[in-house]
Amino acid sequence: MADQRAVLTDKSIARLSAGETQYKVRDSELPGFFVLIGKRRKTFMARDGVREFAAQVKLGDFGEMTTRQARGKAKEALGSIAKGQRPGEAPKIKQGSITLRGGNFIF
Repeated sequence: MADQRAVLTDKSIARLSAGETQYKVRDSELPGFFVLIGKRRKTFMARDGVREFAAQVKLGDFGEMTTRQARGKAKEALGSIAKGQRPGEAPKIKQGSITLRGGNFIF
């Protein structure tokens, strides 16, 4: 089944049914936000593939969070991706920075 587009709401997602294979329903209001419909669950996802790398992050499962909560998390995730950060990855430390891990202590 090809990807679909719709305004994602709790009501519209509840009406989506599982098929033989998983498929995506993309939100028509927030680019990069979609729900992945599988055989057993519906998962909120965010993806930004416009940059030099494609980053995709799982936001949560439908039923455990509302569409409004998932949309908020998607905005945060897409914002961090736009800044060049990968979701779930620790921030990079600049070369020569003083850190506790590096043992360069100055008192």
